[in-house]
Amino acid sequence: MAARTTWLQVHADQLLDALGEFGLSLPRQAAAGLLQDRVRAVAAQMRITEQSARRYFTDDTVQSMAREIAVSLVEERPGSAPLEHPAPCPFRWQRLA
Repeated sequence: MAARTTWLQVHADQLLDALGEFGLSLPRQAAAGLLQDRVRAVAAQMRITEQSARRYFTDDTVQSMAREIAVSLVEERPGSAPLEHPAPCPFRWQRLA
């Protein structure tokens, strides 16, 4: 019997794929942690459950997260070439210290 794939696993894989398009990689567990943190933040801000907050995480949202991560890394490396298609993120990215 195959193990059931969770929402977090599916979206972590999507985030990893999206980051790969920018030439970036991240451990799967770290990607899952970033998504879980974002789900918690959305749930708290909207005063809804985490399960309800997950409904707001579309493929475009995950792609936007990857884009925002890539843009933030370019901003931190003076002299780096800007990304070809930077676009505003629909939410503010919180950097981990």
